[in-house]
Amino acid sequence: MKGISPMLAVILLIAFTVAVGGLLSVWIISMTRTQTGVAGAGTEKLIACSKSVLDIGALYGKTFTQPKGTTAGDFNITVIYYAGSEDLYNFTIYLTDSAGNIGKATTTDFNSSYPMRPGQIHVFVLTLDRNLTSSPVTKARVTALCQETEIVSVEETV
Repeated sequence: MKGISPMLAVILLIAFTVAVGGLLSVWIISMTRTQTGVAGAGTEKLIACSKSVLDIGALYGKTFTQPKGTTAGDFNITVIYYAGSEDLYNFTIYLTDSAGNIGKATTTDFNSSYPMRPGQIHVFVLTLDRNLTSSPVTKARVTALCQETEIVSVEETV
Protein backbone atom coordinates (compact mmCIF):
# COMPACT_ATOMS: atom_id res chain seq x y z
CA MET A 1 0.00 0.00 0.00
CA LYS A 2 1.35 3.29 -0.99
CA GLY A 3 1.06 6.49 1.18
CA ILE A 4 -1.23 9.42 0.46
CA SER A 5 -0.31 11.12 -2.73
CA PRO A 6 1.36 14.53 -2.34
CA MET A 7 -1.45 16.19 -4.31
CA LEU A 8 -4.13 14.82 -1.96
CA ALA A 9 -2.08 15.92 1.07
CA VAL A 10 -1.86 19.48 -0.28
CA ILE A 11 -5.63 19.58 -0.95
CA LEU A 12 -6.39 18.33 2.59
CA LEU A 13 -3.99 20.88 4.11
CA ILE A 14 -5.60 23.73 2.13
CA ALA A 15 -9.11 22.57 3.14
CA PHE A 16 -8.10 22.42 6.81
CA THR A 17 -6.54 25.92 6.65
CA VAL A 18 -9.64 27.41 5.00
CA ALA A 19 -11.92 25.79 7.61
CA VAL A 20 -9.89 27.15 10.54
CA GLY A 21 -9.70 30.59 8.88
CA GLY A 22 -13.49 30.62 8.40
CA LEU A 23 -14.10 29.79 12.05
CA LEU A 24 -11.67 32.48 13.20
CA SER A 25 -13.23 35.13 10.96
CA VAL A 26 -16.72 34.40 12.32
CA TRP A 27 -15.40 34.65 15.90
CA ILE A 28 -13.52 37.94 15.20
CA ILE A 29 -16.58 39.54 13.55
CA SER A 30 -18.78 38.52 16.49
CA MET A 31 -16.28 39.88 19.02
CA THR A 32 -15.96 43.19 17.15
CA ARG A 33 -19.74 43.71 17.05
CA THR A 34 -20.05 43.01 20.77
CA GLN A 35 -17.27 45.44 21.69
CA THR A 36 -18.68 48.14 19.39
CA GLY A 37 -22.12 47.82 21.00
CA VAL A 38 -20.68 48.16 24.51
CA ALA A 39 -18.60 51.20 23.56
CA GLY A 40 -21.54 52.83 21.77
CA ALA A 41 -23.83 52.53 24.79
CA GLY A 42 -21.19 54.08 27.08
CA THR A 43 -20.61 56.94 24.66
CA GLU A 44 -24.33 57.79 24.51
CA LYS A 45 -24.44 58.06 28.32
CA LEU A 46 -21.30 60.16 28.41
CA ILE A 47 -22.61 62.61 25.79
CA ALA A 48 -26.01 62.96 27.48
CA CYS A 49 -24.46 63.55 30.91
CA SER A 50 -21.78 65.93 29.65
CA LYS A 51 -24.52 68.43 28.76
CA SER A 52 -25.43 68.78 32.46
CA VAL A 53 -24.30 72.16 33.83
CA LEU A 54 -24.09 72.70 37.59
CA ASP A 55 -23.17 75.93 39.36
CA ILE A 56 -22.35 76.77 42.95
CA GLY A 57 -24.41 79.76 44.03
CA ALA A 58 -23.59 80.64 47.64
CA LEU A 59 -21.60 79.05 50.44
CA TYR A 60 -22.20 79.83 54.12
CA GLY A 61 -20.47 78.31 57.07
CA LYS A 62 -17.90 78.59 59.82
CA THR A 63 -15.81 81.29 58.18
CA PHE A 64 -18.68 82.99 56.37
CA THR A 65 -21.67 85.03 57.45
CA GLN A 66 -23.99 82.51 59.02
CA PRO A 67 -27.61 82.76 57.85
CA LYS A 68 -30.37 82.57 60.46
CA GLY A 69 -31.45 79.04 61.25
CA THR A 70 -28.06 77.38 60.69
CA THR A 71 -25.93 76.05 63.49
CA ALA A 72 -22.22 76.61 63.94
CA GLY A 73 -20.26 73.84 62.27
CA ASP A 74 -22.69 73.42 59.40
CA PHE A 75 -22.08 74.57 55.87
CA ASN A 76 -24.83 75.56 53.51
CA ILE A 77 -24.07 75.40 49.80
CA THR A 78 -26.47 76.40 47.06
CA VAL A 79 -26.27 74.25 43.93
CA ILE A 80 -28.00 75.27 40.71
CA TYR A 81 -28.70 72.77 37.92
CA TYR A 82 -28.70 75.24 35.02
CA ALA A 83 -28.95 73.06 31.96
CA GLY A 84 -29.08 69.46 30.87
CA SER A 85 -31.54 66.70 30.17
CA GLU A 86 -30.57 64.02 32.67
CA ASP A 87 -31.54 63.48 36.31
CA LEU A 88 -28.75 63.90 38.87
CA TYR A 89 -28.50 62.25 42.28
CA ASN A 90 -26.11 60.98 44.99
CA PHE A 91 -24.41 64.34 45.48
CA THR A 92 -21.04 64.59 47.22
CA ILE A 93 -19.63 67.95 48.27
CA TYR A 94 -15.96 68.65 48.95
CA LEU A 95 -14.73 71.82 50.65
CA THR A 96 -11.03 72.69 50.73
CA ASP A 97 -9.52 75.14 53.20
CA SER A 98 -6.49 77.36 52.66
CA ALA A 99 -4.26 74.80 54.41
CA GLY A 100 -5.24 72.17 51.79
CA ASN A 101 -7.47 70.12 54.10
CA ILE A 102 -10.47 68.60 52.32
CA GLY A 103 -13.78 67.97 54.05
CA LYS A 104 -16.35 65.72 52.39
CA ALA A 105 -20.10 65.31 52.82
CA THR A 106 -22.31 62.83 51.00
CA THR A 107 -25.92 63.93 50.92
CA THR A 108 -29.13 61.97 50.72
CA ASP A 109 -31.20 64.93 49.50
CA PHE A 110 -31.47 63.46 46.00
CA ASN A 111 -31.43 59.80 45.01
CA SER A 112 -32.36 57.78 41.92
CA SER A 113 -36.02 57.74 43.03
CA TYR A 114 -36.08 61.47 43.80
CA PRO A 115 -33.44 63.10 41.53
CA MET A 116 -32.47 66.73 40.96
CA ARG A 117 -33.87 67.88 37.63
CA PRO A 118 -32.68 70.60 35.24
CA GLY A 119 -33.68 74.07 36.43
CA GLN A 120 -33.76 73.16 40.12
CA ILE A 121 -31.92 75.09 42.84
CA HIS A 122 -31.18 73.41 46.15
CA VAL A 123 -29.44 74.42 49.38
CA PHE A 124 -27.49 71.51 50.84
CA VAL A 125 -26.92 71.66 54.62
CA LEU A 126 -23.70 69.81 55.36
CA THR A 127 -21.70 68.45 58.21
CA LEU A 128 -18.27 67.53 56.88
CA ASP A 129 -16.30 64.40 57.72
CA ARG A 130 -13.32 66.62 58.64
CA ASN A 131 -13.09 69.78 60.74
CA LEU A 132 -12.01 72.80 58.65
CA THR A 133 -12.10 75.39 61.45
CA SER A 134 -8.39 76.26 61.32
CA SER A 135 -8.46 77.95 57.90
CA PRO A 136 -11.08 79.60 55.69
CA VAL A 137 -12.65 77.56 52.90
CA THR A 138 -11.09 78.43 49.53
CA LYS A 139 -12.60 75.89 47.15
CA ALA A 140 -15.89 74.01 46.74
CA ARG A 141 -16.49 71.00 44.51
CA VAL A 142 -19.82 69.27 43.90
CA THR A 143 -20.21 65.90 42.17
CA ALA A 144 -23.36 64.03 41.22
CA LEU A 145 -24.19 60.74 39.57
CA CYS A 146 -25.85 60.71 36.15
CA GLN A 147 -27.34 57.59 34.51
CA GLU A 148 -25.88 55.31 37.20
CA THR A 149 -22.27 55.48 35.98
CA GLU A 150 -21.31 58.98 34.81
CA ILE A 151 -20.16 61.76 37.15
CA VAL A 152 -21.11 65.41 36.66
CA SER A 153 -19.12 67.95 38.67
CA VAL A 154 -18.47 71.64 39.25
CA GLU A 155 -15.61 73.27 41.12
CA GLU A 156 -15.30 76.89 42.12
CA THR A 157 -12.84 78.96 44.09
CA VAL A 158 -14.58 80.78 46.91
